[in-house]
Amino acid sequence: MNSICCIRLCASQSDRYRILFWVLAVSAIGLSPLHAQKPNPIRPFEIIPQQEESSTTTFSGRFDDRTGFPVVLYNLEDWTEGSNPEQRARFWLQRNASRLGLSNSGLTDLTHKHTRENAGGHNVRFSQTHLGLPVHGAEIVVSLDAHGSVRYLHNQYVSGLPAELPAATLSATQARAQVINWIGLQGPLQYDRTREVVWSHSGESRRMWEVKLVGAEPIGDWEALVDAYTGEFISLQDLSCYHHRPADGGIQPRPAADFPACDAFLPPAAAATGTGFVYDADPLSMVATAYAGAYVDGTDATNASLDAARSTKTLLDITLAGGIHSLDGPYAAIRDFEAPNKGLFTQASSTFNFTRAQDNFEAVNTYYFIDMSMRYLNLTLGVTVMPYQYANGVRFDPSGLNGADNSHFVGSTGQLAFGEGGVDDAEDSDVILHELGHGLHNFITVGGLSNVQGLSEGTGDYWTQSHSRSLGQWTTAQAAYHWVFNWDGHNPFWGGRITNYGAAYPGGLTGAIHTDGQIWSTCMMKVYDAIGRAPTDRALWEGLAMTGGSTNQQDAAIAVRQAAINMGYTSTQINTISTLLAGCGYVLPPILSVSLDKFTGLRTSPREVALDWSTFTEIAHQRFVVERRLETENEFAVVGEVAGSGDSHSLRRYSFNDPTSFAGNSYYRLRFVDQDGGSSNSDVVLVTGSGIVGLGARISPNPAEGALRLLMDNPGNNAVSITLSDLAGRTIVQETRSMDGSQSIELSGTEMLPAGVYQVQLVSSTQKQVLRWVKR
Repeated sequence: MNSICCIRLCASQSDRYRILFWVLAVSAIGLSPLHAQKPNPIRPFEIIPQQEESSTTTFSGRFDDRTGFPVVLYNLEDWTEGSNPEQRARFWLQRNASRLGLSNSGLTDLTHKHTRENAGGHNVRFSQTHLGLPVHGAEIVVSLDAHGSVRYLHNQYVSGLPAELPAATLSATQARAQVINWIGLQGPLQYDRTREVVWSHSGESRRMWEVKLVGAEPIGDWEALVDAYTGEFISLQDLSCYHHRPADGGIQPRPAADFPACDAFLPPAAAATGTGFVYDADPLSMVATAYAGAYVDGTDATNASLDAARSTKTLLDITLAGGIHSLDGPYAAIRDFEAPNKGLFTQASSTFNFTRAQDNFEAVNTYYFIDMSMRYLNLTLGVTVMPYQYANGVRFDPSGLNGADNSHFVGSTGQLAFGEGGVDDAEDSDVILHELGHGLHNFITVGGLSNVQGLSEGTGDYWTQSHSRSLGQWTTAQAAYHWVFNWDGHNPFWGGRITNYGAAYPGGLTGAIHTDGQIWSTCMMKVYDAIGRAPTDRALWEGLAMTGGSTNQQDAAIAVRQAAINMGYTSTQINTISTLLAGCGYVLPPILSVSLDKFTGLRTSPREVALDWSTFTEIAHQRFVVERRLETENEFAVVGEVAGSGDSHSLRRYSFNDPTSFAGNSYYRLRFVDQDGGSSNSDVVLVTGSGIVGLGARISPNPAEGALRLLMDNPGNNAVSITLSDLAGRTIVQETRSMDGSQSIELSGTEMLPAGVYQVQLVSSTQKQVLRWVKR
């Protein structure tokens, strides 16, 4: 788990002795910085253990070095069964339990957490329990494509937990009080939860009290893990993008009682349309000028140039109640939950026109950009993503963090707050969209955000740049074309960041997440420039939706490309994504040019075999080469070819008749040949020898649109068992008929069957015949 978006605060004078003791005590485990829009050193009372364990990456996935079990699996193409995504995911997990290190093959320790539907399929999340308790940070994400096949897996399951753990000797109340006292937490609590969990790291397991608190001072999304036996702090840190889930493992909107300060303003209301002044994206970019002269902060003063840089924008669906307008809508909602408490900036007029010197301006600017970005995602791109912590719009405080020069996203409450030091953060849309990017990462993974290798920092930087570059305010020849935080940064206050960062993955990683995130944002902007804004944005978010709390940049790169494949991107787009990601240093597995649904072979006569197959996906696919090997031979030989479909993302059916087969066993496979000449092979299908002589039956007509009609030409009185099944071997119709000479038989109910290929088997006391029926 990774901490994001925090602001440094100093402990009180009376805490210095206690702080010194703990700093010395935890120095051996190593401390990592806390993070916001700008990096800050950790606060001295925090205890941040090293939680990443070493792993090895191959073309099939990333594997934990200690256990050998996969952390991520990709390049999958595994079929599933079930009537809904959860059943399909459980079916696959049960079949692969030993491979994944799942201790309970019945999966009774996995609780369904969330299923997310998207244009490319479904992401099914499970949380792990043990001894009736949540396992801290443990979840599995199974990503299914539109046809229900597993294509990607994120695995944070903890294997090898002990059958028993001693009962807790420390109470929840004692643990909570210990944490509050240690932090010196003051003011009303916006979030307050203590629960017992199982914690495991490097093979060691303990009962822990997981204490989650969000208060007024010091500001932070505090999580502490307190040993339930000894009271020892395993960790205590500000996790502003924490992985939240209720005790039962489900994800539900939190009740209003959890947010008393935020939900105090909820009058009966109607939607209204307003207008207001904003900076789009910022005053410097509006006129393509540098931070100088009239275009400086000037302690939040305004002037004619900065006023002229404002744009009038429509404020959609703001709230109108009792004749008062407020910046509260279905996609963005103002709240005042952090100091300085400046209120909700309500007014009678629907016109919100202010200068930057007025605090109202930051409120309007923040509402507009969050609302705009959320509508773009949900309505324009069709990427459904909303806060899971509460219903309706993303909650924000335009004047928070005690006025400090930073901003943050608080994962436990799902809220954003913006500071005021230097250039007020909420005056720069890059800052607003960067923090929203953290929120989106948290929302779309249902609390499974990862900042390993700066993944979420880079994602936030990309999300700001995606919008600002789309405005076309800078040319490619200007340095600011690649700048993130053009107004808030790249000035005397701080240096900002860039998206033309020169380092490559993984050698360029420094261990500082804000720096390392620039590798990810730079690479994604290369994809943006090559295939366009909307396709890149959609692939980024749907790819991240497949990931979890331990995902690194390479895992995410593979997930983004897989999402593009699942959503039916063209082979040109997919190959471009692959080339650019590889150029950034990410090692991607070869693309599976064909996603095969079924491949079956059926002997229709002693010397004839009918082959049938279908595909879900074909990417730049030229042809199928049909190859056969007899049981007496060592090599496969080509017996025919069938043209492929190029680029296809719908079910395609194919067939091939081999009239030159032999009476013995035959083995068939398909070779998939790409348009660039590359190839791969399918699994091998066995077609058994001819066996018993046929009964003289035939199907007429075949193919047919109506019922199955059999013509029997075998004289004599015979009882014949007729079995109709699909190519998966499932019986559809089975009945026995008495045959006496030539006659026609029609199987009732078969006229209602869907189009497809079916197998008809006829068996008498001495004879057997198998036929293929094609239903149109």
